[in-house]
Amino acid sequence: MSKYSTQFKLSVVQQYLTGEAGIKTITNQHGIEQAMFRRWVRSFRQHGESGLAPKYSHYNAAFKLSVLQHMWDNHLSQQETNAYFDIRSPTCLNQWSAQYDAGGMAALEPAPKGRKKSPMPIAENNTA
Repeated sequence: MSKYSTQFKLSVVQQYLTGEAGIKTITNQHGIEQAMFRRWVRSFRQHGESGLAPKYSHYNAAFKLSVLQHMWDNHLSQQETNAYFDIRSPTCLNQWSAQYDAGGMAALEPAPKGRKKSPMPIAENNTA
């Protein structure tokens, strides 16, 4: 669950965009980190109100590679790329890039969930 509601994010972003107050004033007034608030503003500008709503996404390897390729081809920053593709995690692209560098496309595949299955013990046949 998000610490801040979508309505709260929308109200403070609109307060900033209408020029009522600057970033420093708003973030100090509400106890918000400036970097996080800047992400909200970028996301709102790119995607509107839906960019401020909670999002729980799982991305496949092809999507991850296409995002990285778009970032590299267009010489975009990670923040610009996150805003463009509506990726909420600020560290996601850094992780994907490191994974791709270490193992190529296969390294971008999502890891299987849960514990690894241990091999079943072979039953001994005790015939006496």
